[in-house]
Amino acid sequence: MPSPTPPKYALALSTSCLLPFTTFAIAHSSPFNRFRRRPDASKLQASMQRFFQKMSVDKPVSRNNYFIQVVPPEPLDAVDPEELAWGKNQNGEEDVKREGGLGAKSKRYQRDENAPQPIVEARTLRLRSERQTLRRLPKSGVIVFGIRTYMTPVSRLVEEGVGERLASAVRGWSEDIDEYKGSMLYKEALLAYLDSPF
Repeated sequence: MPSPTPPKYALALSTSCLLPFTTFAIAHSSPFNRFRRRPDASKLQASMQRFFQKMSVDKPVSRNNYFIQVVPPEPLDAVDPEELAWGKNQNGEEDVKREGGLGAKSKRYQRDENAPQPIVEARTLRLRSERQTLRRLPKSGVIVFGIRTYMTPVSRLVEEGVGERLASAVRGWSEDIDEYKGSMLYKEALLAYLDSPF
């Protein structure tokens, strides 16, 4: 929603379903650009504000985002076995303070240094895909940001014959994107699995 001064959009209300690696403390009443972890986020701020100001009710916008998540070999939590809410196995404890934040101001992936290394095998790798939507509500003019997350075992992608496409996409990441997606944890094992003959 628009904030009074300066005229920037800020998060006024949220459910507990947040962007990956973002906690409610980071999100509540934060300018929208704080959520952007991309290396070029600061360059996007002015154009994002213009986009929000011009956004019309009849033209919702959607995009897809993806990365790889490492889940535990055996579910640690019966309620959230795939760690959809928070990737504790990959990132460590949610409430651990990280230098520069996690998803807030950070331009790179940061995990809890005290967390044990996750077990990275084909069976623990998931493609986490998010469909993100923006739409302006007609009466209030508020912009609603919605996320629908899908977790797909990488082994299922291979079974469906699209493993080569994922391998090609991962190899195409720039150094900045590699770091942003935390690929140092899983890239070698992921590509070895995707490249193996089946």
